[in-house]
Amino acid sequence: MTKKKSPKKQKLRNAEYFDCQAVFDKLYSESLGGKEFTKLMEIVKSEENILLAYRNLSKNKGSKTAGTDGKTIQYFARFANDDLVRYVRKRLECYKPQAVRRVEIPKDNGKMRPLGIPTIADRLIQQCFLQVYSNSNRIKKELL
Repeated sequence: MTKKKSPKKQKLRNAEYFDCQAVFDKLYSESLGGKEFTKLMEIVKSEENILLAYRNLSKNKGSKTAGTDGKTIQYFARFANDDLVRYVRKRLECYKPQAVRRVEIPKDNGKMRPLGIPTIADRLIQQCFLQVYSNSNRIKKELL
C-alpha cells in the first residue's frame, strides 16, 4: 500500500520540480529583512511559475468544475507548455476577470450558502499570483 503525500509536501515537490523553490525561498528571506517588492510581475509571468500553477491547479479536485465559460482543466490539458505560457501572459497584459458562476451549497444547519466558481482560466491566473504573493508576504502572516 502506498502512502499518500501531504498536500503541503506535494506543493513543495512541485515547486522544486519547476525550479521555483529557489525563487520563492529568496523572496521569503528578503521579506524577513523587510524588503518591499516592486517587480513581482516578472516572477508571476515566468514560465516556471505558470507551469507550476497549472500543475497545482490540475491536481485540485475543483479543477473539474466548470465556470461560466463551461471549461474545465481539460481545456488546458491539450495546450503545449509554450502555448499555455503564451496564453496566460497574453491574458495578464490587460487582465479582466470573467463572470463567476454562482451556485448554492447546503450548510450543516440546513440553510444554503452561496458559492462563486471562477472560470478555469481565472483560477489559473489566481494561482500564479498566489504562489508568488504567499512566498513574498509569508513573514507578515507569521507575525499575525
